[in-house]
Amino acid sequence: AKGRVIMSTFSSNIHRVYQAIEWGLKYNRKVCVIGRSMERNLYTAMELGYIKLDKKIFIDANEVGKFKDDEVLIVTTGSQGETMSALYRMATDEHKYIKIKPTDQIIISSKAIPGNENSVSTVLNFLLKSGASVAYQDFSEIHVSGHAAQEEQKLMLRLIKPKYFLPVHGEY
Repeated sequence: AKGRVIMSTFSSNIHRVYQAIEWGLKYNRKVCVIGRSMERNLYTAMELGYIKLDKKIFIDANEVGKFKDDEVLIVTTGSQGETMSALYRMATDEHKYIKIKPTDQIIISSKAIPGNENSVSTVLNFLLKSGASVAYQDFSEIHVSGHAAQEEQKLMLRLIKPKYFLPVHGEY
């Protein structure tokens, strides 16, 4: 990307957040993590030693403007269109420090949870109206599920042999 990269995913998907940061570092980008839950989860993973990152790579949201656009990766919350999330506030031009630019590449690395389709569509519309390039599941191959496929689940059940198994997410 020639401009900033803004990637949004679930704050609990630390592996995906880490992957984004690794790619950002590969292309010499400073990393700005925005969203309380994402910051908390990432820094907790770092403190526990699950992720090894130098704290010097991180910048605060108020520092983003000090760097050239092609030197910045923003990893943020809001992939489900939550109205108080950082991505929503950026998309609606309400974020204190980050304004969406036509040169931004936005990556939404998640699928809409059933019931959130309207919220996600709203955010997508705002982002697209801003002129930014948006990569999302419906019109790109950017996202791969973080959930195990059916055969992987069967394998885990055969290996673990749990006394109880209760699916809690998904459709029939």
